Amino acid sequence: MLALVLGFSVKQSAGSWKDAAIVGKMLIDSFSSRYVEQTSVTAAEELVRGLTFETYSEKIYCQILTKIKETDFEAVVNRISSRYQIPYEIKGTIMDGQYSGDANQAVVREFKFQKGGPGKVLYGKTVSYKREDSTIDLAYVFFYLDFKLAPSKIEERHRKQFLFITYGSQTVVRYEDRNMAEKDKEHIFDFYRAKALEGFIQEYPQLAAERDELAAGRDEL
Repeated sequence: MLALVLGFSVKQSAGSWKDAAIVGKMLIDSFSSRYVEQTSVTAAEELVRGLTFETYSEKIYCQILTKIKETDFEAVVNRISSRYQIPYEIKGTIMDGQYSGDANQAVVREFKFQKGGPGKVLYGKTVSYKREDSTIDLAYVFFYLDFKLAPSKIEERHRKQFLFITYGSQTVVRYEDRNMAEKDKEHIFDFYRAKALEGFIQEYPQLAAERDELAAGRDEL
């Protein structure tokens, strides 16, 4: 049976919507990449839609924090890293946001799978931006999937023969644990990358709407 769990943990610190919108749009823009072609997304969707899951549970967590004090930033990143099980090296990349006035991005990609056993996917993105007053804005989205693939059903037809004469057949059904190739894993990342963006926009629809309006205005120029 397929079980779908969608959870949002959304919280915004004191600050105007304008403050939150800047870093939020940066996060949305970080998903736009010329390296992700539509053909790859289509192939990824076809793969995932074609899989049969024995167990399936997905969760999305997203948050925008504005005007974090520079002295508090490390504690905030530590808390986020602990809560969402962010790898140590990625945590270090997020921490770099306290040193630069440019947008700082970090990508989290983890895939754990063992044939016949449970699997886990983590895809996440963070964007931070240090302001002129040395406060820091931070936006993130993390997508989690816990799953187990159902075994493939294989039917084999065996002919019955006696003295080279076929007098019937018998169908034998067996089940085989499914494996995944490296290309399958990349397709899964492409698919759930799109799901992470979808979840963030679902929680902050105004960000996407304002971004589309700006793009439309540029096209008219």
